[in-house]
Amino acid sequence: MKKEFLASNAKFIYSKNELGYQEVLDRFGLASEINIITFNISEKQNSLINALKNVGEDCAINIITNIPSRWEKYYGDSFRNKARQKINLYMSKLNPEKIGVDSAVFFDFSNHGKIIMTDSIIYVGSANYSEESANNTEFGFLSEDKELIGFVRTEVLTDIKASAIPY
Repeated sequence: MKKEFLASNAKFIYSKNELGYQEVLDRFGLASEINIITFNISEKQNSLINALKNVGEDCAINIITNIPSRWEKYYGDSFRNKARQKINLYMSKLNPEKIGVDSAVFFDFSNHGKIIMTDSIIYVGSANYSEESANNTEFGFLSEDKELIGFVRTEVLTDIKASAIPY
């Protein structure tokens, strides 16, 4: 499957030592909807998860993530134990009851995408929703294009949520 959208109003972001999607984070407080598709979250850092906890009660939050280190078959106790630790960490950090009143979390074990968006701005790029991404060299696009945001919400998010496992 392939879906395309030609965006005419986007800016390219190259970031190192800061989050390339900071403009999206800055709008969390004004958002009525936040959608995050990420490969992973921070294991030891909590500020980005806490940013979600601080949005208004009327803000709908959707998080779709993978659980890195989760394999179909586990070879040996050390791999099995590492995977179990990661699964337990994600289940604890992403518990919808801890994030917000109107939040939903999904796991898609084939997901490697990275999208962070509100109802007014979207980041699509290489950065995960993790503090560690600020230290990496990352690339992406930021846009306020309402049609692009609507396309991602209705076409992309709907598809991914349909094949994901709810929390």
